[in-house]
Amino acid sequence: MNSILTALFCLSISVLSTAQQLGSAADQAHSEQHAWAVIMTQLDVEERSWLLIWDGGDQGQLLIDEYLEAYPEGDHQEEAIYLKAVGYWNMYQYDKAAKAYARYLAAYTGHQRSSLAMSRHIQSLLRSDQAAAAIEAENAYSGYPVAEQRKLIITDAYLLLGRPDEARLLLDQMIESEEEDPNVFRMIDMLEAKRLHLDMIGKPLQAFHVKAWNTGSDLSPTVFKGQVLLMEFWASWCRPCMVQMPGLVKLYDRFHNRGFEILGIDLDEDVSRLEAVVTGLGIEWPQFNDGRKWDNAMAIQFNVRRIPSTILVDRSGIVRYINAPAASLERLVGSLLGPGTQDQDGKQLPGAARQVDGLE
Repeated sequence: MNSILTALFCLSISVLSTAQQLGSAADQAHSEQHAWAVIMTQLDVEERSWLLIWDGGDQGQLLIDEYLEAYPEGDHQEEAIYLKAVGYWNMYQYDKAAKAYARYLAAYTGHQRSSLAMSRHIQSLLRSDQAAAAIEAENAYSGYPVAEQRKLIITDAYLLLGRPDEARLLLDQMIESEEEDPNVFRMIDMLEAKRLHLDMIGKPLQAFHVKAWNTGSDLSPTVFKGQVLLMEFWASWCRPCMVQMPGLVKLYDRFHNRGFEILGIDLDEDVSRLEAVVTGLGIEWPQFNDGRKWDNAMAIQFNVRRIPSTILVDRSGIVRYINAPAASLERLVGSLLGPGTQDQDGKQLPGAARQVDGLE
């Protein structure tokens, strides 16, 4: 009799324990779903098919971190890790975005979001001045879908590494492949526009003659001869343009007395918006604006189809880089200025000790 009672007691304990565990699991699942609903609401996440979109923000990143820590085996781990990467991308924090996309792809390479994540990972590496790492990542992803589009990004990586001939060869191969196979994704216009920009590199800057918006002074390549020139195509309504503008002000302040100049080509139709930015940020370099937006004379001449867009020219008036990422400009400008540059008082200033491979 005692043995039967003991068995019944043990069974009741086991059932109770199981019920408690089930109740605990249910509570955990409910808690996780609530936490995830809070994230989706607070971050104002937009869902478009399989895409997840939000603007990014420090508080939102903290919410995602708290979720990932609280629910390491949660049902929304994949979405949470992906949202972290998207957030950093939209915050233009490309170094952090590169790490976040790498984390996502390490766990979810086969997911339907992975193709976009691969492209963004490579672009984030490139935009954080990690060109060699971008090429390595592209090679690692070459067997996955949409590989041709990722190759186009790599042409810019070759340019940053001072290897324009390899960029041209890759681009020519892509154009030939597109022309021979009408069934592949059509990128001919994009590729040919890229080829036009590549053809500018290593050649004298095209002649132009325009007037500065604020002073009316003449602007042409001869005006900037002997200086390192950055031509910056931008507009006040372009968010990434405005994000990187304070960095350009710092770059100008650091290098101007060593022979660095910027020429802004503003695509605003309302010139008062240009004036507000120039005044607000204390921009001192000349600006050209003809009020014609995308029909801006300089934008048409230099085949500018997106902004921000840049052309970096050396002291001899030779085009050296097209659309170099903002994170790369300090390194590239310092290299082009070279060592032994004098300041305004004639004193020697230290220059970049290393020249850009393949371009000097």
